[in-house]
Amino acid sequence: VRSLDDLARSVNVFSERLYEWYSLHYPEIKNVNIENTITKYGRRENIPGFQSSTGVDLTEDDEKSLKEFAQTIDFLEKQKKGMEKYLSSAMRDVAPNVSALVDPLLAARLVAIAGSLERLARMPASTIQLLGAEKALFRHMNKRGNSPKYGILYNCSIIQKAPNEHKGKIARILSSKLMLAARIDFYSGRDDAENLKREMMEEIKKVGA
Repeated sequence: VRSLDDLARSVNVFSERLYEWYSLHYPEIKNVNIENTITKYGRRENIPGFQSSTGVDLTEDDEKSLKEFAQTIDFLEKQKKGMEKYLSSAMRDVAPNVSALVDPLLAARLVAIAGSLERLARMPASTIQLLGAEKALFRHMNKRGNSPKYGILYNCSIIQKAPNEHKGKIARILSSKLMLAARIDFYSGRDDAENLKREMMEEIKKVGA
């Protein structure tokens, strides 16, 4: 998970630097798929629809370096997607029940923050609910902030789509089912994902009833 985060940060930073660099040549360009644009066209004059620009001209060496940098970013992006695919597949094998309740990548982050699947399985639902919100919880305990309702579980689509007044309740339901799912994954390994998900959705429906 940390390697994936490092890759994502690297891709974002390098993309920003590439955009800043190419903007000297073509400041009017928008930062949309700029790696592909530079790799395919190079100079601004080769881009379809180009009319004029206030930017500086590129030398052949400039164009070559820009293309190589863009290709490097594209390679890193493919590596990131490959790692996401691998991690998702691994989580479905190691923790199928947890990965069925939340996105496998989010499941991997929960396990990573907990320290292991065993530690996640031993945690109460209230702790799982706040995984990733340790700083906010610390501020609250020192009377410098509100009590957090959730940690990285906020990234779960079920919570994000819910009305604000229901997010906390849904987070509690989700964390309770994740606690059960983690214990099943670690202690028995049986696939009970369909039952867990059905029960969870039934409880969530009652929240908005």
